[in-house]
Amino acid sequence: MPTLRFGTATVNDALNGRKFNTIPPGGAIVNMWASCVTNGDTFGLAIGDREIVADGAEANIEIAADVVDVQRDQVVFNEFVGGGQLFLPATCTTEIQFLIHLRYL
Repeated sequence: MPTLRFGTATVNDALNGRKFNTIPPGGAIVNMWASCVTNGDTFGLAIGDREIVADGAEANIEIAADVVDVQRDQVVFNEFVGGGQLFLPATCTTEIQFLIHLRYL
């Protein structure tokens, strides 16, 4: 059950090159949290051509000292995804923090 926590600036795919960005053929349950510094910072989450979070979703504004609040910032709740490559575009003024938890099936 890997967990990824990271911050990113504007990037086409914040998961590119990260260790757990490929979901095995059996699929996984995904939970994700996101918070940002600036109003209007956006992101998306997809696997293959299936959008889990529509590109352009806004993260909560509350990041302080690189914090993701697991009580308020959850944007994906126990979502099943099949095998494939996760893709996470992010557009932000300063930084967006993400926490992604995967439970492989």
